[in-house]
Amino acid sequence: MNNQPRGLAIKILLGVLALWLAGAPVAQAAATAAEPAVLTVIAISAFVRATPDNNGAVMGAVFKGNQVTVLGRNVQSSWLLVDLPKFGTKTWVAAIIGTLSVDVATVPVVASPASAAVAGAAAPAKAGNPAVQDAKIAQSAIYLRSAPATDSQRVKLLSKGAAVTAVGRSADSLWIQVTTKGSKDLLWVLARFVELPGVVTGLPQIGKAAVAVAATPAAAATPAAAVAAAPAATAAAPAAAAPALVKIRSGSFELGGQVASFAYPDLMRQTGMTWVKRQVRWAPGAGAAGHAGTVTDAHSKGFKVLLSVLGDPQHTAPAYYAEYASFVGALAAFGADGIEVWNEMNLPREWLAGTISPVAYTEMLRQAHGAIKAANANTLVVSGAPSPTGYFGGCGTQGCDDAPYIAGMLAAGGLNYADCIGVHYNEGIMPPAATSGDPRGSSSHYTRYYQGMVNQYRSASGQSRPLCFTEIGYLSGQEWGTVPGAFLWRAPYNNTVAEHAQYLADAVRLARRQGNVRLMIIFNVDFTYWADDPQAGFAMVRPTGDCPACTAVQQAMAGG
Repeated sequence: MNNQPRGLAIKILLGVLALWLAGAPVAQAAATAAEPAVLTVIAISAFVRATPDNNGAVMGAVFKGNQVTVLGRNVQSSWLLVDLPKFGTKTWVAAIIGTLSVDVATVPVVASPASAAVAGAAAPAKAGNPAVQDAKIAQSAIYLRSAPATDSQRVKLLSKGAAVTAVGRSADSLWIQVTTKGSKDLLWVLARFVELPGVVTGLPQIGKAAVAVAATPAAAATPAAAVAAAPAATAAAPAAAAPALVKIRSGSFELGGQVASFAYPDLMRQTGMTWVKRQVRWAPGAGAAGHAGTVTDAHSKGFKVLLSVLGDPQHTAPAYYAEYASFVGALAAFGADGIEVWNEMNLPREWLAGTISPVAYTEMLRQAHGAIKAANANTLVVSGAPSPTGYFGGCGTQGCDDAPYIAGMLAAGGLNYADCIGVHYNEGIMPPAATSGDPRGSSSHYTRYYQGMVNQYRSASGQSRPLCFTEIGYLSGQEWGTVPGAFLWRAPYNNTVAEHAQYLADAVRLARRQGNVRLMIIFNVDFTYWADDPQAGFAMVRPTGDCPACTAVQQAMAGG
């Protein structure tokens, strides 16, 4: 028998084994060296906070293009713990402000600290006054103002990189008092436009904290991706004692805004807003108690709160409806003044593809309505606003145009389970009173026009329920010179800033005069995200810190 082939095979096997053993430590090392999670900021600017919620102490800011190492996340993955030593050992940013280099699910969940101010890193000392910090402007074309308010006098325009000396802060740390070279004037600038070497809270406080405004009476007219992060678990303890309820007066028009940071309550109030909208994300097993703080925060600032409660498409099967209903019922018990039941459920990104159905949604709405009214009869129940579209050419389980979706929902008895019909409108480039003239294809389609949307939805409901615009916005990319291609409806940037302000005001005028809109939520007040989804372009507070829409809408609300 010839043993040569067998011997050769053994040698080859031993050689392969040796190579594998030699490479094993390297492979093992590669496997154990986890890729660091890095967040690249795509928002123009964003606050760094001491706790993972919008009420956390402001420690500083990050800016578009910054890259920060991510150390952890909260349970909802809506806030990220980041490594920014100059701001402190525990600093958080909202996940929506940037893109992660890794799947967020691979980032470890860390315990959330209580919502309280956290001592941060001390700023480099400045001769004569260690509390003063040398800083620079981090955003182009920013006005320094006479007072810490967006409607205060504009005094001086600074460009990106301009040096300032930070000498103080407002009580809420949203504004910084500064001086400029060669001037002794004490001026103010929004903290999110300033790059500091240390923490904002390290600056001395100038002035007193604002006194909380009591919950607005129903007859009063006083005034929002991002998803409201649940406050720390410590807020759940007093859940049994629900906040005082704000009664809803039926039949009257009211105005509100969707917020990201809720940093401008005074400005919203001056504009004529009485409502604030926050999004809440539900998932099976999630408790509602963590969101009680969102309700009490709105009420303490003098606003009613609309909670738009949505979730992942895979949780839209009928088996989940009862748990979802229990969740929104608990929110109503905490004093939520309005609840929108789901969001854009005619699209597969919001409702599981293959199961999209206005009849199925109506059953979810029925169960949610029952739970909400049982917990709080005064809570306004808003049917989820479908996405306005004619893309699908009808209605099927993979996707459904909004007109047949609304018709199907109402045919299934949806009017019995809603106080008003939810509407979204955010693609406008024409004055709200226009019903023709849009330069895009399908220019006669009703979704091109504010009045077209009103007419379509009122007709579908037989005018038996008022409309609630849970989103209305006009996109302007004027400050950027363009908008992303998917959102470019009229070159070069859709609407001018002046048109953005005028169209919002005109929509408010029409709604008040026609009497068919119960609630109008402007999308949005203060978003800063600008990338593939240009949310900052819809914002009333523009990247310069100005708010021309505030003045225009205020005049419309005053009858002008």
